[in-house]
Amino acid sequence: GYGHEIAAGQAASFTPFIETGYLLLDGDGAVASSALLQGGLEFTGGPLAGGFSYQHAIGDDLTLAGYDLALRFGYQFSGLGLGFEANPGYGLTGAEEMLTDLGAGETLALDEYGGGLRGGAGVSYGLAVDGGLLTPYGRWRAGTGKELGLRLRAGARRSWALGYGAAADELKIEYRLGE
Repeated sequence: GYGHEIAAGQAASFTPFIETGYLLLDGDGAVASSALLQGGLEFTGGPLAGGFSYQHAIGDDLTLAGYDLALRFGYQFSGLGLGFEANPGYGLTGAEEMLTDLGAGETLALDEYGGGLRGGAGVSYGLAVDGGLLTPYGRWRAGTGKELGLRLRAGARRSWALGYGAAADELKIEYRLGE
């Protein structure tokens, strides 16, 4: 993949990006191939951030395409204060998982990644705490239900999250070191 940030003033930037993956399996008389192309544009500017992406996947028997839009408002000053997000999309989904499948030498099972209209929305509030940022959040996604959680970010590289997903009645505990 490739992306390049283009500054548009002191507090704004645009980052066009493209990622591709291709796999050809040929042996014992059987041939299978899969390809994925994903490209888009991410932007930030003051309290507004977001992006647009297009995905196009080609399998042996099926070709699918999809679009995603992500908008975030109010995420200034490193996540402090009230923030809103929305992420509508249509068609192919799961580009990150599909790139992982191609990297592992597996052809794309495009029927798993479905399509149709999808979307979600969220709200969060970032609070400064000693040594980090504490953010309670709530999200709703069409088809996958609701999620409530609490995220703690300590410094630029460490974060912890505790969440509850109502659709699958699951508890999520997450620790990240790095981005």
